[in-house]
Amino acid sequence: MANLKNTKYAPIITINLWFKTPIDSNFPVAFVDSPIQWLFKLPNFDHHSPVYGYAIVISAAFKEVRLDREKLMHLVAYEFERFFNKNIYTDLGLANFKIVKEKRATILHSHPVMAHRLELNLKHKNLQLAGDWINPDLPATIESAVLSGKQAVNNILSN
Repeated sequence: MANLKNTKYAPIITINLWFKTPIDSNFPVAFVDSPIQWLFKLPNFDHHSPVYGYAIVISAAFKEVRLDREKLMHLVAYEFERFFNKNIYTDLGLANFKIVKEKRATILHSHPVMAHRLELNLKHKNLQLAGDWINPDLPATIESAVLSGKQAVNNILSN
């Protein structure tokens, strides 16, 4: 296999928030002109729980990954005021939060890296591969992993 030691990566930050008051919106929420890209509603497995869970995603978080917890939460509070006109502490009642910084979450798509992604159609009909290192004409992301998995299943079913 090729030497990929010089592969560069992009960080992703996920901030899980639990509020005492639910956010009135359709989900997922896309933030425009914001360092935050997405807000997802977390599933509520305990229907008697007094809190509502949400996950914020900050992709390509090169600048934000250097921020400490306090500054990240200040950013979240600012963006919620801007987009929802809600204060995360007084209006939504922030009960808890968890910040996960994945510093090498996704590869940066340089030509040398992309040239080594495997193709979907292999020479062996009884071997199928799937994952983000397979090349279904998408960047190496969860979406490409899912698409390559679907295509692998279709290849199996058609043989």
